[in-house]
Order: sequence, then C-alpha cells, then structure tokens
Amino acid sequence: MIKATDLMVGNLLNYHTSEGHILPSKMDWQDFKWIDEDEKGFNFVHSAISITEELLINVGAMKIRENSYNLNGMQINLTNGKWIEYVHQIELEGIHHLQNVFYFIMGKELIFEGLN
Repeated sequence: MIKATDLMVGNLLNYHTSEGHILPSKMDWQDFKWIDEDEKGFNFVHSAISITEELLINVGAMKIRENSYNLNGMQINLTNGKWIEYVHQIELEGIHHLQNVFYFIMGKELIFEGLN
C-alpha cells in the first residue's frame, strides 16, 4: 500500500482501469483529494511502477558496471533484487520513490519521457 505521505505532485504510479488495463498515471492535486476522501480506494486502483534498467536508461542513467547506474550524479545499485540509492542506502520502492529521493538529493524533478 502506498502511503499518501510518500507521494508528491508529479509522481508516476500505475493506474488500474475498470477494464483491467494498467496505465502510467501522473499524480496531481485531484489524486490527493481522492486519497484524503478514500485512501483504500485510491490504493485499490494505484500501484507503484517498478524500477527497471530500461526505465533508468530512458531517464538518462548511465551504466557504470553490472547492476550499477549513475543518474545525473546519483548512484543507484541493484542489490539482492532491490534498487538502492548508494550514498544514503535508501531502498527505492518504485519510480515514485526514486523521483522523490532524486528531488531531495539533487534538487530537481526527475521526468520520465513517454510515461507522463
């Protein structure tokens, strides 16, 4: 379950449609209103987008070595099946969490082209 306190406007999440499709969705103020009204309902139709090598490359990450990437100065490693921000050892729980950690460490928004 994704906690509202773990989200920011602009975060990307999977949106599960009533037809059974899963689409990337960008968080906006209306989503926070929805969470405030019905957090369980929000989590029923939203889930984290998993971090993949393809998505990291899409956003400009450079492969340093096997399972290690430099994302505009921030190092991310895949260790025991989990993505970890190297310096602070933060386990990244999905694209939305990577966006937040990147923003707080680097001071700028992380934009995923084609997913927004």
